Amino acid sequence: MFIEGYVNLEHLQRQEEVRDILTALMELYEKYRTVLTWYLIYEKTIPEIAAEFQMRYDTVQTRYRRGI
Repeated sequence: MFIEGYVNLEHLQRQEEVRDILTALMELYEKYRTVLTWYLIYEKTIPEIAAEFQMRYDTVQTRYRRGI
């Protein structure tokens, strides 16, 4: 029973963290939000994001850093 309660609490905390991340993402300018969404949610690398959006690596890296 303790383990079940712990797992449920952990799950609820995880949901809250995800909600906080999504809320923070929505507050960013679109150019930063797009890069961070692809990086954090779709788990793409900076080179993959640059290729997907046909942007320079440096541009994506800068948007990532400024978005964080």
